Amino acid sequence: MVKTARAASSLGALRALNQPQPVRTETDAHGMPLAVRIGRDRLAVESIEDVWRVEDEWWRDTRISRTYFEMLLDDGRRITIFRDGVSRAWQRQRYG
Repeated sequence: MVKTARAASSLGALRALNQPQPVRTETDAHGMPLAVRIGRDRLAVESIEDVWRVEDEWWRDTRISRTYFEMLLDDGRRITIFRDGVSRAWQRQRYG
């Protein structure tokens, strides 16, 4: 968390860093990503490099249930996306 420039005068005003962003994702019949849209570009998934699940905070009203996919796209870019198991929405998570 970092203080926003606008909120610098009020102590405790924070904003989260690296928030997931919605990403349009095409999948096969089993829910595996085939392509993503980044801006106006449709980028095919060249390979899925890693898949993992996160199940956390099950005791809270808003639990975390995500399936992550680290992928190589046909333009050479590596990205990580996840499917939220609660909302069913696809999100892009940036690292590094």
